[in-house]
Parts: sequence; structure tokens; C-alpha cells
Amino acid sequence: MLKVIVFVLCSLSLSSGSSNQCINNQNGNNQCTSDICFSHFHATSEGDIERFDCSQKPSKLSTLSCAVLLNKTDESSVCLGDARDTHCCCTSSSSPKICAPEKRKMAELTQLWTMSQVWWLVFGHVGLSCVVLLLVTFYMKSVKYLPKYNIVIPEESRMTTILWAKSLFLLLSLVTIYFPFRKVCMKHPKGVFTTPRHFLYQIFDAGIGPSLYFSFPLIFFIFDFSLFIYVKDRKYINKFGALFLAIFKLITVPIFVYECFLSTVCLWHKDHEPGYCRLNGAIWQFMLSHFFILVYHMLLVIQTYLLSKLKPNIDPIPRISEETPSQVAPTILSTQSGETRIESEFNEMTYIHPRPFHVPRLGLSILNVKNNRNNDWLALRALLSTTGFYKLYPSKFLIPPGKEISIEVEQCTRAESPTLNHNILIEWFPLDSTPPTGDLQRLWSKPYLVPQSHWQYFVLPVYVDDSVTSYSPSHVSSVE
Repeated sequence: MLKVIVFVLCSLSLSSGSSNQCINNQNGNNQCTSDICFSHFHATSEGDIERFDCSQKPSKLSTLSCAVLLNKTDESSVCLGDARDTHCCCTSSSSPKICAPEKRKMAELTQLWTMSQVWWLVFGHVGLSCVVLLLVTFYMKSVKYLPKYNIVIPEESRMTTILWAKSLFLLLSLVTIYFPFRKVCMKHPKGVFTTPRHFLYQIFDAGIGPSLYFSFPLIFFIFDFSLFIYVKDRKYINKFGALFLAIFKLITVPIFVYECFLSTVCLWHKDHEPGYCRLNGAIWQFMLSHFFILVYHMLLVIQTYLLSKLKPNIDPIPRISEETPSQVAPTILSTQSGETRIESEFNEMTYIHPRPFHVPRLGLSILNVKNNRNNDWLALRALLSTTGFYKLYPSKFLIPPGKEISIEVEQCTRAESPTLNHNILIEWFPLDSTPPTGDLQRLWSKPYLVPQSHWQYFVLPVYVDDSVTSYSPSHVSSVE
């Protein structure tokens, strides 16, 4: 009798009128009318099941016990149960209400992740990061210690396009495999599935294969995009290092990518096994990711082919002996015409004239340099030993075989120079027989494409002569 009185009093204290409503997702109804609402949660291997209604059956919480517990606590809802089944109740309101909505949100957040899957995914990212770090170190060492393979490439060349396209398709693959999806589930006798968002990675059993596959797009996207930015900024690529990286990825990518691809058939059969839920096109999402990686692999093949066809812009020049640079300095031969011919132990021939070289005060003279090679281009630059007294224009050249260039040398001040000796340092090295491409400034920037020990030079004295007539700039040509 006492229990009945307590129940009546609790019901009166909790009730706010017959308009109190609860959410009901059973039997096609959207809501039901009651003073107390119930929520039931059931965990299965396919996901969490939920049921909202006004009924206490089947439940460990009766309407009477729920009313008593809610009257004794400040909580908005009361839940009892275990890890598999949980039953909750709460007071109703004028608007439809769900009991313990945090339980539903928790089901959305957990998404059936297991600690084993998390640890394997972390292992995959860390492991591939270490591999990429070794590859970056190898490439940078190749740039430093194998400068003859540093090939200048145009900014809009096919090589830079391939590098950009590789990064793009890896990014597309990354977005595809980490885009969440929802399962499509039939109605369960105990309620309806919460159908939380899932990732493709959760479909697979924890292991090294899936962890490497789902780590590969992110890690190698960062690596390939960084290489693209580096090559675009430096305007050259190291053929040896880049070829090694391409071949390495051609071999390793199928090992930890296509192993996971073979499991697609197993997923297809698993999706068609008896059950309440289907993957709702997740397999096709997985196949789309494979398509992007397949395109990436094809781009690797094209890159390998292009790298193998690239020829160094600089012909490696073998040293005849182990002499120091001072021992291989050029020999100067003067002819009766005043022309200077420079020969070295590399059997290169360059002509510089006129000699001696005079410049009128506040005037200019023309210095001519001829590439006497029959087949190879010549990279040449001219430097002044003193500043503020003379000007050179231009100072850097690419000279075709058998052609001659002209340099304007201008005396630009009336002031007497503090030094009596003025010199022009002329440095050069040979290129191959094809016209060089890329930035001329790059040929003279570190890391040098040709070791400085292979450069040749000539020091030309310059004299100021007030009796010499200034040469008219209109007669100057870069290459004759």
C-alpha cells in the first residue's frame, strides 16, 4: 500500500499534464504520450541498437522504480545495465524527448574502433615516416655528392607536371579512403541500428597490411609534394636520386598496397553474408581509392622512363691526373694579331681579344670571347677584381659551338682608382652538344652542376687609356 502511495505522489510531482510526450521509433510512430520515457540500448557485432518508447518491457527499470530514482537524484535520466544491454528512463516533457541522449552520441563517437586497430594505424604512419626520412636523406646526399646528375629542367617541363600529378592523385586517394560512410541496416527485433559513421579502415581486421595501406597516401603525399616544391624552387632535379626513389616506390608500393586490394573480394563476400547491415557502397569507395593509387603507380612508371632519358646538362670531364687546380691553370698564347688563345690540359680552346685590353675614361670597350669547340656549348661568366670603377654587361653567357660573344666594359668614374691593377676574371666550363634549358643563373649557383675543380679561368688585365676612342654600344651583339 505504501508503494502505491509513493508511486502516486511521484507521478503527480513529475507530471505536467497529458501533453507530455516521448520519442517512439517503434511501429512507425514518431511519439507516444507518457509521464516517463524509456530508452533501450543493445550492443551487437554489427553495431548498436536503440529503441525509444513509453514501455517498460522488457526492461530492468519499471515505471515505479524509475519514478522513485528520478525523485531522489538530480540527474535528468537514470540508466541501469551492463556493456551489452542498457536501459534508461527520464521524465517526459511537452516536446518529444529522448532519454539519455549522451548514450546515442557516444555510439556516434566510438564508431566501433578497437585499440588494436588504432595501434596498428599509428605503427603504419610512424614506420612509413621513418622510411621517407631515409629517402629524403638519400636524395639530399645525391644532390650534394653527385652534382653531375643535377639536371636543370624548365619550370613547365613534363617532369614537374608528373611530380604535381603524383601528389594530386595521392591526395584524392587520401580523401577517398578517409571519407566516412554509413551502413544500411534493416530493422532489428530489439530496435533500430544507430548506423554510426564508419571509415574503410574499420572494415579490416587489425594488421600490418591495412595499416600500411591506410598510412601510405598521407605520408607519401607529403613526401611527393615536398619534392615537387623543392624541384620547382631549385629548377633542377638530381637524376640519380630521383631515379632511385621512383624505382624504390615502384617495387614497394605493390607490396603493401595491392595486398590490401586482394581483400576486396573477401569484403564483397562478407558484405553478402546473412546479417542486418550492408556496407552501402563502401566497397566501391574502396575501389575508387585503388583507382587513384593505380594512376599514381602509372605516373611512377612514366617518371622512371623520363628520368632514364634525361641527359645531364653537363658532360662529366674526367681528370687526366691528380694535379691541383693551380697545376692545370690555362696556358696563354699570344698571336701577332693581338688575339689571345687559351689552352689547358683538358684540350679546351677559348679565344679572348683584343689584348692588351684598353678602356677609355668614361667610355666603354668591347671584349670578345669565342668558343672554339666544334660540338659543345660553353657556360661563361666575367667578374671584376674591383668594384665601382668598371661595369660589365652582360656578365654571364651560354656560347654555342664556334660562336663568339661580346662583353661591354665601361669605365664609369673620373676618380682615380686606389689600385693601379684592374683585372677581369673569366671563368667557363663546357656543356653538352644540345642547347641547355633552364635558368642561366642556376649554372653558377650552389650546389654547382660541375665541380669547381673542373672550371677553367683566365685573368685579363684592364688598362685605362685617355687616348682610346669609346666603342659605340650600337655595334654590340651578344652572340655572333
